[in-house]
This record gives sequence, C-alpha cells and structure tokens, in this order.
Amino acid sequence: MNISVNSTNLDISEQLKLELNQRIKSTFSRINDRIAKVTISLKSINGPKAGDDKECKVKLTIPGLHAVVVTSRKDKVGKAISTALRTANQTVLRKLKKIQSKERKPQVGAYDSQIETD
Repeated sequence: MNISVNSTNLDISEQLKLELNQRIKSTFSRINDRIAKVTISLKSINGPKAGDDKECKVKLTIPGLHAVVVTSRKDKVGKAISTALRTANQTVLRKLKKIQSKERKPQVGAYDSQIETD
C-alpha cells in the first residue's frame, strides 16, 4: 500500500506525517492487501478565519474498483482526518461486501438444467 500525504495552507510536521501513516495502516488493516494507494490531502479552506475550515480528502485506489474519495470538514485537522478515514474504511468495506455477495449469489435459472422432470 503506497501512502501519500499532501497539504495546502497547512503546516504538517514530519512527526504528524509518520503518525498519519500509522493511523492509515491501522484503519485499513483488514483490507490493506487490496489497497494499491492511499492519498491524503489536507487543507485549510478559510485560512486564519474560524469555523469548520480544515478539510481532509482521502482517496483510495483499489484494483478492480472505482476510486473511493471521501471528504470531511471539521474545525480541527485531527477530527477531519479521523472522520474521513473512518468513512472511507466503511465505504470500502461496504463495496467489497457487495461484490462478494454478488459473486456468491447463484444466477436465476443456473440450476434449471440439472433438474430432472418426469
């Protein structure tokens, strides 16, 4: 799993990037072998103004699926990151579960040729 962290209008320390990498790995631990790339984009929307202006965008690239993109805006960077990672994880798990259920479900009429009639 390749991890990329970008920021606009926010100073992100190397320590925060390391912590974020660990958080990403633990959040997606159940499916990290299926994820090719995780891109995190952090930015401050309003600059120094107050309000819910810290944005975290998470983009997950999974071979065989459309990219999953989740955006969260909160008043603090940590809250935005937590919300976006949690939502992205739930979205991917839901998509994977849906694919698995389609693969397991037999087609209507798939066993009709095996039924013997008198």
